[in-house]
Amino acid sequence: MLADRAVRGGRGLQNPTGALSAAARAHVAALGEVLPLLRQRLPATTAGTWADHARRLHGAADEDDHDAMMLAEAIRALVTVEQRDVMPALADGCSLLERRRAGKVYRLRRAATARAVRTTASRRVRSRTELYEVARRAGIEHRSRMTHAELAAAVDAWERSRVSE
Repeated sequence: MLADRAVRGGRGLQNPTGALSAAARAHVAALGEVLPLLRQRLPATTAGTWADHARRLHGAADEDDHDAMMLAEAIRALVTVEQRDVMPALADGCSLLERRRAGKVYRLRRAATARAVRTTASRRVRSRTELYEVARRAGIEHRSRMTHAELAAAVDAWERSRVSE
């Protein structure tokens, strides 16, 4: 589990707490958009409990100096509530088709949010050739005259505009 790796400072992740924070924000944002669609299926106490834990997790994820232990504990508490209360309530109250639709919305929102919260520092540096190819596919004008930094800025702006759409 990513929470355990962040606390341990596992190998392979340059910033495990930052990765955990980004994943947590993406999860909360995505599930926060799906739950209102299914709110009539959830008991009010379950939705309220989840919202309280989500706020706690969001607060821990937004801190500048991430405390890995506090963040991991907030994630474990949220996952426990989801497994114990939210998932059984949705399984009992929703048809298979509704759950599949909600799952698809959740996956799309989580992926979009994860892409949006990524910082440029965590991205690998793309070569000018790679950037040029992306710019060509995006239809960015005057790309052949741009420097590496200008291409990177133009491609980043284009990718951000795609995420916000």
